[in-house]
Amino acid sequence: MSRQLVSAGLVCDYCGGPITVPTIYRRGGRRTYYLCCEACMRKLKKKLSRSNKNKAGAP
Repeated sequence: MSRQLVSAGLVCDYCGGPITVPTIYRRGGRRTYYLCCEACMRKLKKKLSRSNKNKAGAP
């Protein structure tokens, strides 16, 4: 058995790209998103707000 250091790099929760300096977005105290940039954070917020509107209108 060998001992190797394996880097567990972070990936963006929106685009899947590598994260060097994470942008962290916490939603509702239950979910934390790690994002690569502010643009991905804006897009994620927009996507989440649309999905919540769809859930509210469901019977």
